[in-house]
Amino acid sequence: MPAPNVVECPVCFATLKLKAAPKPGARLKCPKCAGVFSPTDDEPAVAEQEEEDDIPVTRSKPRGKGKGKKKSKPVNIMVPLLVGGVLLLLIGAGVGLFLARDALFGGVKEVDLAYCQIPNRSMSLEFRVQEFLQSPAVTDAIRNGPQFDGSSAAMKELMGAEIGDVETMQAQISSPPGGFNPMMGPAVPTDALAILKCKKTLTPPSAGAFDHQGVKCYRISESGSGGIGLRSDTMFFPNANTVVIGKEGTIRQILDNWKANGPKPAAGIANSGATVFFVAEQSLISSASSTLSQMTASNPMMMVGPAAEMGDDLKNVGQVLSQNATAFSFSAQLTSGQVSWSAAVHGRNASGTQQMQTALETLRTKVVTLLEFFAQPGLPMPESNKQNLALAQQALATPFQASGDRIAIAIPIPPDQQANSIAMIAMLMPPMNTLKINTGSGPSAAPAAPSMPMTTPGMPTPGMPTPSTIPNATLPVDTATPVPATAP
Repeated sequence: MPAPNVVECPVCFATLKLKAAPKPGARLKCPKCAGVFSPTDDEPAVAEQEEEDDIPVTRSKPRGKGKGKKKSKPVNIMVPLLVGGVLLLLIGAGVGLFLARDALFGGVKEVDLAYCQIPNRSMSLEFRVQEFLQSPAVTDAIRNGPQFDGSSAAMKELMGAEIGDVETMQAQISSPPGGFNPMMGPAVPTDALAILKCKKTLTPPSAGAFDHQGVKCYRISESGSGGIGLRSDTMFFPNANTVVIGKEGTIRQILDNWKANGPKPAAGIANSGATVFFVAEQSLISSASSTLSQMTASNPMMMVGPAAEMGDDLKNVGQVLSQNATAFSFSAQLTSGQVSWSAAVHGRNASGTQQMQTALETLRTKVVTLLEFFAQPGLPMPESNKQNLALAQQALATPFQASGDRIAIAIPIPPDQQANSIAMIAMLMPPMNTLKINTGSGPSAAPAAPSMPMTTPGMPTPGMPTPSTIPNATLPVDTATPVPATAP
């Protein structure tokens, strides 16, 4: 029990000594915190000034010499309680809005991108659009071309974004068995999918929507022979920054598998940092190897001189690749205004990789010898063919290097060919200016694949660009000289 003339301030808990016992109902003012309280009852302490009884109060400790310390401001324990309550309310409101975002703001239902793959994929392409457009090596003529600036108007209508907002464009293509000709490019794809990842939140269109598995999909149409060239008719937004474009049947299968939590398709080879990364899967490698061997065997130029000795080597390379290669990748990297190229073959295991390196290196050395044979000064040859010959010699000057499960070769590009190389990279980006919202009623059936090969303006044969399609560039191709090869 404290002494009768000693009290404790309920605000700052200071011990105060009184010269006389306080009267019942008397109110005291603490000299330390200025709080007013009644020591004889349980009233809560208050900090405001009130008229108090004239009862002398002394401190439990001496004030000390000189001028006393400045009085501290009164403390109110209600302030932290109020602040804490407001914070809890804000946190609760934020959680509630996040959980109700779909109903309140029409947000998109997120779909795992691992499911966004077509079955039996034979090739894929990743294009880092922003990185490409921001390179000083890219000219304004390319930036303003149909692949880029010309696509912005259509993209605004489709997704509320422009081409400069696209970080990466991924394309997946499925070709029929045996559907690749090394001289003509891939055949008509049986299926395709395009995925655009943007740096900003996308805005779905206001028309053409239908629901599948709780996800809004949108009907689109593709006009003309240009554009993506995949006869796309449907798109959906797997998350707020991504749009997937493809055929309705494929997109429904993707969403069905995702909703059922089915097995995720096998992921392809990851891009290791290239501006453009192209991958051909094993089925395409086997098809190309077989076709190339047949074409080489029927080529008259491969039946004389050193070329005649390469027939067995070509067959051997084709067999080794078909048995051991899982994929072929092709990379283009833009750094400091220059483009560097590389190619790689990916093997199943270390033993298979070693077999492929031996076969490819044997073939490379013989091809170099063959190129030297054709480069003899007395051999008549158009000037453009001589330039191509020189480029081939330079590209094969570096041996194949094995690293882990892959074999890679660097392809040097001379300075006078840099502009052509960059222009050819630009052509890999499909223009989207032919896509638009389809406002027709009722779900649309995925259109059947066309019976004729799909072409892009300026590309008479799939996969083989012509000089007229490349802005400000003249490719060293002698179009007057027929290719001495007969396709099977």
